[in-house]
Amino acid sequence: MIEVEGIHQEFITPRGRVHALSSVDLSIRENEFVTLVGRSGCGKSTLLRIIAGLQKPTSGRVSIAGDQVLAPRRDVSMMFQRPALLPWRTVMQNVMLAAEVMHLDKKLAKTRAEELLALTGLEGFETKLPHELSGGMQQRVSLCRSLLQEPSILLMDEPFSALDALTREELAVELQRIVMNHSTTIVFVTHSIEEAVLLADRVVVMSARPGRVRETVLVDIPRPRSLGNSEYMEKITEVSGQLHDLLHYRNEGDE
Repeated sequence: MIEVEGIHQEFITPRGRVHALSSVDLSIRENEFVTLVGRSGCGKSTLLRIIAGLQKPTSGRVSIAGDQVLAPRRDVSMMFQRPALLPWRTVMQNVMLAAEVMHLDKKLAKTRAEELLALTGLEGFETKLPHELSGGMQQRVSLCRSLLQEPSILLMDEPFSALDALTREELAVELQRIVMNHSTTIVFVTHSIEEAVLLADRVVVMSARPGRVRETVLVDIPRPRSLGNSEYMEKITEVSGQLHDLLHYRNEGDE
């Protein structure tokens, strides 16, 4: 589905050359949920923008279903850290913004929006304005907007990081329900080990700058998952411990 091959990324800044990514190779299968974890500045978000076609790499290539990514694609949606809702538009109007921008059939898009709002617990809030919603509810609206076009790929750049721990876990549970009900390939950037284990089929651990793929960890735990007491708690703890050790280990070449 997604092939990342030999990606290098350098930036020229007033303080000199920054080597953000080095020789990144990654394959992501159709309908797979992959999380990217690593230290701040390791290039996770940069890699996501390259996959989205929002940034051109210094060298290397990204392809989706065999086609090289050279610009943003209609079948790829991206969700950012902040919900970026238009304050003068209602919940429904914010979700429908994607239909307006992409010139989708309005009737079909409205039905899809209603289904997504119900799925994310926002039924009955269609006419509310963003300032009337909690932070978690605003991110649910943003998620609905990202899914409205039924993308084959959803890229998520730390979408829950600004929220409190309980709300983050609640949204992780909501996202699991969506994954179980919809066929979408998801690449999710996070700093949270717990979030990665709750959500991912595989966790890609990146080295410190310049970012490389240090190791990929399979999360073979049935969904839905929870950090509370469950029959899978031992396995969740085991995978979390493995990721913790990887993230706290530095190679000699790491900055």
